[in-house]
Amino acid sequence: MVHALEQIWEALRPGGLLIDVRPVSARWPLEIVAPSRVIRAGRIDDSPNAVDDHAADAAIRTAVRRRFFRPTARATFPFDYIWDSVAEMSEYVTANWEGCAVLRSGLLARAYSQERGTHGEKHVRITMRIILRTFLKLERRRV
Repeated sequence: MVHALEQIWEALRPGGLLIDVRPVSARWPLEIVAPSRVIRAGRIDDSPNAVDDHAADAAIRTAVRRRFFRPTARATFPFDYIWDSVAEMSEYVTANWEGCAVLRSGLLARAYSQERGTHGEKHVRITMRIILRTFLKLERRRV
């Protein structure tokens, strides 16, 4: 990953910004949202994503230490994924988040049960925490 950051450094114009934006591994909550209440089914196992998370953080620390970039800003914010049903959510996660998140059978069973027990309009929500960091390209590199 450090090599990729070196290539980004080469491609950026002087004073350019590197933007690091990605979900943070933090056992994202899975909830059933009804008009009058929010029911927490449990937390998504996003541990497979933690390895990439740590590697990205380590690569950026190395690039900063080598003076490729200087940190300029950091923020985190919630980002909600919303579906109409547990089945729709499960299908989406299975198809799109392979290697990033695992829907354990116990969690799915709880979510289906809570969905059945909630009457009226409802949605299924997974809230991720997103990190957004910017880094200024430095002109002089010291390796």
